[in-house]
Amino acid sequence: RLNRQKGQRYLLDASREILQDIPDLHVLLVGDGPLRKELERRANAIGLDGCVHFLGPRRDVFELMAIMDVFVLPSMWEGLPYSLLEALALAKPVVASAADGIPEVIVQGRSGLLVPPGDPTELAKAIIRLLTDRAYAQSLGLQGRERVSDAFDLNRMVRETSELYLSLASGSH
Repeated sequence: RLNRQKGQRYLLDASREILQDIPDLHVLLVGDGPLRKELERRANAIGLDGCVHFLGPRRDVFELMAIMDVFVLPSMWEGLPYSLLEALALAKPVVASAADGIPEVIVQGRSGLLVPPGDPTELAKAIIRLLTDRAYAQSLGLQGRERVSDAFDLNRMVRETSELYLSLASGSH
């Protein structure tokens, strides 16, 4: 979704900085929302019209993730973002903001890189690090896949949620 919560504006600002080190940068923004026109105008205004691609709603998100070198989630607030779990499951190196539920998923420096929400400079530094240190990026991706497999297995999550509800219902919490 292209809205304030997702922080795509900060990714655009970071992209401007990244271009100085990585001139062949391409940013894929997948989805749609109320900020699309505003984000398109901003991308053009700051000279990103050739490197930022607004793809709109897509059904081939996994295929798009597969071609990404880095998955970026610059959200200002989040619960448990499924897109983050999906990227980790695909062993993609991840840069995400340290907002709300995201640090529950990402272990800083082990399964991804966390940056302060709303900080395009730190976002740019983290992205540049992963784009220029491919061995580290690959290591983060593999550790991220292991983390999501271990900690966020669907069967385990359903079982633990059921146990919690049963415990609360029986008053034995």
